[in-house]
Amino acid sequence: HFHIFMESTFSPWMDDAPPASEPLRGEIAADVCVIGAGYTGLSSALALRREGLSVVVLEGETVGFGASGRNAGHLTPTIGKDLPTLLRMYSRERVHALLHLQETAISHVEGLIREHAIDCGYEATGTVIAAVHPRQHAAVDRAAAAARSMGIAGELLDGAGMDRRDLPRAFTRGYFEPHGGVLDPGRYVRGLGAAARRAGATLYERSRVVGIDEGERPLVRTASGAVRCRHVVIATNAYTPLLG
Repeated sequence: HFHIFMESTFSPWMDDAPPASEPLRGEIAADVCVIGAGYTGLSSALALRREGLSVVVLEGETVGFGASGRNAGHLTPTIGKDLPTLLRMYSRERVHALLHLQETAISHVEGLIREHAIDCGYEATGTVIAAVHPRQHAAVDRAAAAARSMGIAGELLDGAGMDRRDLPRAFTRGYFEPHGGVLDPGRYVRGLGAAARRAGATLYERSRVVGIDEGERPLVRTASGAVRCRHVVIATNAYTPLLG
């Protein structure tokens, strides 16, 4: 019963979100129906429109209502627990592929921000993995050594290095990763929504999907409407079980 949150602010990033658009009413048709208007769904809608496909996006609440509007706003080169753990778990070839994926993901987001002039306050600050106690220094050193062994650009920071970056004195050692940065996640997801609309995608909020009739031309049903399509993109993250 997630609708109960809609009467109050569910995230400070979404304080200035506009009112929800009208829900879908009646049956319409499209090449692709995307379920979920978060980062994944809206990025998919943009990519599909670039391929010339007609796209309808259905969102059960409002744009960014899920994790896209509730995260910490860090665009970081992090995949898995940490690099030393990945190297213990996987082959070096597999880890190289995972690292390439994270770099591709950061570049993709930065590219979307530039291409669509999304005003989300993005600052390409990089990231510092920091220690607050000497007993944690070895873990930071292992992360730096693992990064060096994989050819990743970065810098091990001692106390003086942390001072040069104006970090609080409580942090006594760190490893600086130069890629990524910080942004306003609410403004970013709303910017993606606006860009998808400008690109020709049709977006309906307050249009929770209640069923998907599978077949050669699936029918995606809401309480007051339906989308007949060729393909369905399910971009509902943790809300996926609600689809049944």
